[in-house]
Amino acid sequence: ELTKIALERCTTARCAVKLMGDLATNHGGFYGEDSGVETGGEALVVADATEAWVFHILADPTGRSAIWGAQRVPDDHVAFVPNTFVIRVMDLHSEDFMLSPNAQGIALTHGWWDQRAPFNFAQAFSLGEYSNPHYSARRLWRAYDLLAPSLHLDASKEITEVDGAYPFSVKPDHLLSVADIFRVYRDYYEGTPFSLVADTLAAGPFNSPLRVAAGAEEGKVPTGAWERPISIYRTDYAVLSACHPSGHGVVWFAPHTPHASVFAPVWTSAAPEVARPYVVDAK
Repeated sequence: ELTKIALERCTTARCAVKLMGDLATNHGGFYGEDSGVETGGEALVVADATEAWVFHILADPTGRSAIWGAQRVPDDHVAFVPNTFVIRVMDLHSEDFMLSPNAQGIALTHGWWDQRAPFNFAQAFSLGEYSNPHYSARRLWRAYDLLAPSLHLDASKEITEVDGAYPFSVKPDHLLSVADIFRVYRDYYEGTPFSLVADTLAAGPFNSPLRVAAGAEEGKVPTGAWERPISIYRTDYAVLSACHPSGHGVVWFAPHTPHASVFAPVWTSAAPEVARPYVVDAK
């Protein structure tokens, strides 16, 4: 709901971040998938034609308000947010960071920050990997390895409450195109030791990347789970929004999991309405 309100009221990403944060903190709490204090949390990416931001939000200890933080992605960088908080040390004197006014006080009260070190958002409010070791970190490594292979990042790192494992953002090896992002969206580690189409138990039947979770063999994996790819079988849809400084914005939409789908363009600022096949089930 916060994103819908921001789209209605704002024309810039910076405005959207401030508005969503203010509404969540002062007017009704957290508007995410889960409002529970222990589990309520969300990570969003917000962009316009000139800026891109990562926005983290979670319920405060009362469940009646919210804690949030945001970091601007440098102009020549790319950021990836894989089911975990990626904002770490914050320079609160810089215009590239924003933090809810209650965040530091709550962290200090609960012993999550001691004031001696710069404020670290994820260290204060995150426990690291969402489900099992490498659940998020492997995807973060893979996205950055695809876009900036010259960095030679270590694939074995794990995100913890005190260690982000990988940078908040990286500079890609070349100027990115829509096709480069499609490639990331469609990835299932092919060509790496973690491939879901290799001749291993981690691969699905007949080397299919559709490795369904919760089978008996999965519990025997050292990390407790199959590799979690970027393009996973249970994906409902994928969206890529391209914001151009000049010209019209385009939203690329792919139903189902990206590696088994087609991205179709929707011109958001040029078309007077959404094409009928995208809003009507003709079956």
